[in-house]
Amino acid sequence: MKGCNRARAMLLDDHQYSLLLLHDRASAPIPRARSFELTGDRVQYAPDRPADVRHVKLVITLDFEQETVSGTVSTTFSALYEEVKSVSFDAIDLQVERVTLNGGKELPFSNDGKKLTVTLDRAYHHGEEFTIDVQYHAKPRTGLHFIKPAPEDPTRPVQAWTFGQPRYHSYWFPCHDAPNDRATTEIIVTVPAHFLTVANGNLISVTGQGETKTHHWRHDIPHAAYLISLVVSDFAVVEDSYNGKPVNYYVRPDRKDDARYYMGKTPEMMRFFAEYTDVDYPYDKYAQTVVEIYTGAMEHTTATTHSFSLLMDERASLDFDLVPVVAHELAHQWFGDLVTCRDWPNGWLNEGFATYFEELWNEHDLGTDYFKQSMLNLKKGYLDEDGEYRRPIVYNVYHNDGFELFDGHMYNKGAWVLHMLRHQLGDATFRRAVKAYLERYREREVITADLERTFEEVTGRSLAQYFQQWVYQGGYPAFEVNYSWDGEHSMARLKIKQTQQVDDLTPCFVTPVDLAFTIPATDEAAKDEHTTETRTVALRVMSGEDGQVEQTYYIPMEREPLLVRFDPNGWLLKTLKLERSTKMMRYQLAHDPDVLGRIEATEALGEDGSSESIEALKSALFNDAFWGVRVAAADALGDIGT
Repeated sequence: MKGCNRARAMLLDDHQYSLLLLHDRASAPIPRARSFELTGDRVQYAPDRPADVRHVKLVITLDFEQETVSGTVSTTFSALYEEVKSVSFDAIDLQVERVTLNGGKELPFSNDGKKLTVTLDRAYHHGEEFTIDVQYHAKPRTGLHFIKPAPEDPTRPVQAWTFGQPRYHSYWFPCHDAPNDRATTEIIVTVPAHFLTVANGNLISVTGQGETKTHHWRHDIPHAAYLISLVVSDFAVVEDSYNGKPVNYYVRPDRKDDARYYMGKTPEMMRFFAEYTDVDYPYDKYAQTVVEIYTGAMEHTTATTHSFSLLMDERASLDFDLVPVVAHELAHQWFGDLVTCRDWPNGWLNEGFATYFEELWNEHDLGTDYFKQSMLNLKKGYLDEDGEYRRPIVYNVYHNDGFELFDGHMYNKGAWVLHMLRHQLGDATFRRAVKAYLERYREREVITADLERTFEEVTGRSLAQYFQQWVYQGGYPAFEVNYSWDGEHSMARLKIKQTQQVDDLTPCFVTPVDLAFTIPATDEAAKDEHTTETRTVALRVMSGEDGQVEQTYYIPMEREPLLVRFDPNGWLLKTLKLERSTKMMRYQLAHDPDVLGRIEATEALGEDGSSESIEALKSALFNDAFWGVRVAAADALGDIGT
């Protein structure tokens, strides 16, 4: 599809695991994306809510043979408008049989295959409650999936599972299928007697005898419709706990022994997230199911669903580290479930947080070097996508359901926005602001302005410019830095230039940049080009102030630097061209304590290709303490062709 970069991104999107809404801002309107929109895309906003959904109760039966669902959905509303005479449900391809008022008086309705509109018996005024019962049946083509053995896999278990994001639940029951409303939920489902069920909240009862049983689940903390979940199968259950709360893993019986290789760190993750945010896990239980013919994972409230392809056995778990997926989905219980984006253009408030907290878990569990490598990988993923198309993170022009918004801008760049904010604020301040955000908007929907204002009020920092350039505009700073040493005046010279095309979409970024110069500690040490007797001169400069894309700095130094680093430790989302001598890069590869500096050096030496650089790369390949540097050295040697 010539010229359609987004189509390629959509085809590549396997949901690694899983717009501006006009509000009061003094900044410029959201600029137009580049190469993102397709024919038929349109500006979209969160839908109106004439009445607040208070409770949703599904009383349903699943027919595994016919792959159908039938039953009654009871939705309790509280009028928000001054006067409500009708209500509408999203209801795609549902066969609606009857609509009544709380099981009594029949109500007239119209059903066009996408919307079910019900005319009420009278006008309901603000604050009045009423319950609508919809009796229906359906053979869903998405949203609710039935899994059976097949010729290509005769051992495949019989299962049923749901998936609602961004708005697929309306294919199997009538609902307000948008994230800007929350309700308590109840699922009373009749299934074959030998099956277990897993749903949101607590299992109240299992009743019935004979060939079927009825399972009653109830979740008493309001959540968005897309987070509703029902999974049914003949599961083996592996029991665990966190602070006395059940933490159980549901897998097909022949994979029971593999459950802990993938999900076994869940209680420790719960403890880490609770301590980091100072907000404890907010629900009574946490269940994780592993199901067939499912890609990625989904963070339904209290009940995450994982793909069978993520469940590694003992041998595979040595080669593939998929445990961070568990951390990502668990983080959503705070960011996405407890606090939920109001609409998908603000979906980075779900996915950016979950992605970054996944990385924070990695830092806690696997160390700082792994964390830096993983953040580097996120950056590379985003930069690759940005080469195909560029958009603001918050963008409200999209097609139908907005599935294409779930991309590297939402996940990867969203995580980087938080990463940079953490660095600029400091870890303690960042954590305090995150806690305030969670507590202020607990069980509520949010837009980006809510996060911005909370962080401003907690930290005292004005963040309007930060959010404008990183969230409401697109791109990143592309730095070209020229370094030279003035021996006569003992002065380092740095010319810093932002080379990205500055336009309405991509700004000249106003951002602090850390610089670090490693110099010999003494005159005697300076005589040895391999000396480790050094000290580091660190400073921070501002780039891009007053729209200046180019700035030059002169820094007095006692001795000529052995190392010059721009953004050491990798806190800034950027690209960088910084020419330094191969001698300096060989020293950097051998002696820089920062893994990102050593990786940076392997790339530069790989381009050089001299015999001295090859020897330095060989030494790193066999001797560097971190695997990521060894991989980078191997890649560089491969590029050279040795």
